[in-house]
Amino acid sequence: MEDMRFVRTTLILILTALIISACGGNSSSATPIETLKAYSIAVKKKDVAMMKKLLSAASMQIHEQEAKAQNVSVDEIILRDTLFPPDQRVFGYRNEKIEGDKATVEVKNNFDGYDVIYLVKEDGIWKIDKKGTSDQILDQVEEDQKKLDDIINQQREQTNQDVNQMDGNQNTNTNQNTNTNPDVPLPGDPNNPLPPSNDPNNPDNPDVPQDNIGNPKTQPQG
Repeated sequence: MEDMRFVRTTLILILTALIISACGGNSSSATPIETLKAYSIAVKKKDVAMMKKLLSAASMQIHEQEAKAQNVSVDEIILRDTLFPPDQRVFGYRNEKIEGDKATVEVKNNFDGYDVIYLVKEDGIWKIDKKGTSDQILDQVEEDQKKLDDIINQQREQTNQDVNQMDGNQNTNTNQNTNTNPDVPLPGDPNNPLPPSNDPNNPDNPDVPQDNIGNPKTQPQG
């Protein structure tokens, strides 16, 4: 157990020394993953000086603006707005991608997920680019909002189509219920051959008994 602790401590010291030498201008530059490992150690130790060395110029500018707006020191902002929580014990690094002077690394978080961390190379040193991370988050939010707007517009168009279809069906039913059969004239039509309802010979006249219909004796005398 003591041997494992000794090995772990030795590795941490070697890694930290590598970062310090790289920041001091040594040609042996740390990789993006090594930068993140050194940063996680600095966060646990609350080593603000080391954290500053591992942050890009744009990241430092963001922290300075935040400190000025909140009327606090830059060190307080750096200690508070860390990439990793100080109590995080398990770290996993994967998918290190380097494209020129920019790089990304996926770092495991406390929720068994992975966060994408952006880095930039400044003066030959890989440094954490919080601005790049923030820009990526904003781009993702905008993309998600656009997708949501597209879904809402599609649902609105579908609703309008459904309403128009319902209106069309109602108009069709109304036209079908209207008497358009030329062989069946409408009541009151001057060309209607049906006798009016008050005609005594009309079997539909309720005032004339059915037995008297057609009986000449029951017809009114002239």
